[in-house]
Order: sequence, then structure tokens, then C-alpha cells
Amino acid sequence: MRIIIIMAIFLLSGCSSGVVKMERDSYMLSEKAGGCGFATGSGQEAEAYKKANKFCSKKGQQVETIYVAAKDGIPFVRCASAQLKFKCVQ
Repeated sequence: MRIIIIMAIFLLSGCSSGVVKMERDSYMLSEKAGGCGFATGSGQEAEAYKKANKFCSKKGQQVETIYVAAKDGIPFVRCASAQLKFKCVQ
């Protein structure tokens, strides 16, 4: 029973790369949904923006999007995901 509970928690938890510094003053974040196939790409995009906004606000700045892409989950095929490349600007 414990194994089933642990597996359920693992499957429902999402993954995040965290904020990764790229060239110059740009950053990247990627989000992947738990519960593969039962989440939307727009939900993962929103999570990425929440983290990017939190990161930039600590610097007293705002997010400027360079690139964003999101994919919906497809049951038994892929998890919903999003990738956000951004800068923190005044």
C-alpha cells in the first residue's frame, strides 16, 4: 500500500528546472506536469511565469518574455510541459 501511495505522489508532482542563467542577462525555466496526459501546457506556462515573476521581483524588476512554448499532455504519450526564456527588466 505504501508503494502505491508513493508512486501516486511521484506521478502527480511536477518537475521544474528552476531558473537557469543563459547568455548575458537572459534566463530559462522549464516546467513538466505530474499526472502525465491530464494537465495542460497553459497550466505549466502559468507556473513558469509565476516562478519567473518571483525571481525578477527579488531584483526589483519585471519579466520580459523572449520565448515561450507549451505542449498539452496526451494520456500515456507525454506530460504537459512549458519552456520560458526571459529577461528581468526595469
